[in-house]
Amino acid sequence: MEKEKKRSRNAIIALILSLFVVIPLLNYIIGAVAIYFGTEALKEIKHKQKKGKIIALLGIFLGSIPFYFGFLNFLQSRLNISTKLFSQVTEFTFPAIIVIVLLVLKAKKLL
Repeated sequence: MEKEKKRSRNAIIALILSLFVVIPLLNYIIGAVAIYFGTEALKEIKHKQKKGKIIALLGIFLGSIPFYFGFLNFLQSRLNISTKLFSQVTEFTFPAIIVIVLLVLKAKKLL
């Protein structure tokens, strides 16, 4: 009988925390902690052969959402971009951010 791999506890923590990024004022703190636990989970999964890579990635992506929108809001206010143009820009940047995060994780050999 083969021993089944355990799921990373850090991955589960990252996902649960990332679900709470909708709370105003705490979303940046919770998002940062979710990103931290997600990256720690990816390290743990790689070195200890555990399950939960998708859960950890979801925690990282959902935890990064407040930073993404905060950065875009900062750019809009500083550069005086019109709302219509701003909405068109945001449609294309979110997929690019996902690709960038995946490339960084790949470069750090966490994927």
